[in-house]
Amino acid sequence: MKEEIEYGFWFWSHKLKGILYMLAQLSNYNLEETEMESIKQALTGTNDDLDMWAKHCFDGRQYHLDLQLAYDTEQKSEMIHIKLKTDFRLKQKLEVLDLFQCMFKSLEMENETKHYNNKDE
Repeated sequence: MKEEIEYGFWFWSHKLKGILYMLAQLSNYNLEETEMESIKQALTGTNDDLDMWAKHCFDGRQYHLDLQLAYDTEQKSEMIHIKLKTDFRLKQKLEVLDLFQCMFKSLEMENETKHYNNKDE
């Protein structure tokens, strides 16, 4: 029996497509555009604090990923909480993906702050 892990993180909603495509690549899963739209639609009415999740799975040629996605209670539809259950061998790659998207979140916030501060000049 394969050892499984659970891993989760938050990301800005506009990154949904990119995050899902990267997860599909990690599992060697062919994610179609129609499936992507279906996942987007399933997010409607979700709430992580109320335990209302959209569930989906990527049954890839290399790994199986069970996904749970929900909008963050405080940020509403601006932020998505994702929880994954998969083979423990993907843990390091999931951590890298999380750190990578966090780095861009920080850069976006930094750029917004600079843009806002430059308006006053």
